[in-house]
Amino acid sequence: MTIGIITYLFFGGPNYHFIYKFVNLIITRVGDLVRTAAEKTMCKALGDLRIPYQVFRLYCFECKDHFEWKNWQVPDLCHIGKHKLWFREFARPDIVIESSDRRRTAVIRVDGGIHEKKRVKNNDYFQTIKFNDCGVRVFIVKNEDIDPRYSPTFQPHALALLFRRLLDEPTLYDKIYSSSKYWKEHNRKL
Repeated sequence: MTIGIITYLFFGGPNYHFIYKFVNLIITRVGDLVRTAAEKTMCKALGDLRIPYQVFRLYCFECKDHFEWKNWQVPDLCHIGKHKLWFREFARPDIVIESSDRRRTAVIRVDGGIHEKKRVKNNDYFQTIKFNDCGVRVFIVKNEDIDPRYSPTFQPHALALLFRRLLDEPTLYDKIYSSSKYWKEHNRKL
């Protein structure tokens, strides 16, 4: 309790924010971003189909917008609203896409094995709720779904087209995708 109060007074925020920033500082190198083979495959499929996408983004839930950030260390201030970024007030989506008319945004989350851990799964669930509150659609793809070594139906191009169609027609997303067994199974709190 005392450490939490001292941390709050000294560092200007809750205890977990300081710990998060400290761990971020120690275990990462500046500019060292990790891109998985599955993420690169999904990006290639989007590029092949000429669907504009963005990577290396940081999404601020307070501003309801994203900006480029090619660094694993979280900035102290949001580059959009110039306010302090606290733990769980931002997310690093793997891929960001926009609808054809540029009025709707979606994130594609490419999940690997780490997303099966309870802590990570709960964080993913929280982020999905926050994204949906901001009007951002969330598409979930597992590495096995788009990696030719694991998937006999290796079809990242079909997934890219599906995501774009679901983003362009919001009623389809609500009726079909977000109520599907696959989406509910990969987006639940443990």
